[in-house]
Amino acid sequence: MKLSEFKDNHKNKNNDTVESQEQPKQDKTIEQLFNQYKDLSSNDLMKELLNNVEKSKQNGTFDFGKLSKTIEQVLPYLSSEQQNSILTILNQIK
Repeated sequence: MKLSEFKDNHKNKNNDTVESQEQPKQDKTIEQLFNQYKDLSSNDLMKELLNNVEKSKQNGTFDFGKLSKTIEQVLPYLSSEQQNSILTILNQIK
């Protein structure tokens, strides 16, 4: 699934769209990131993620705890399959 398909199809447990809960200040940044990655395949997204993690580790800015906390906040919006996938990815980048 491409990121562009995720935005329109996913809701949280209260049937609110993820977008409706975002703070206005974050909207612009999120939209910019969405537009940057929306047409990438899953494989390309994974490559981009691993490259960014490696760069962050090299320059000392990688914070696994912060990443884990962020993922915990996102999990309720994901299907079981997506949750398993993101947790697998999290373990890969430890």
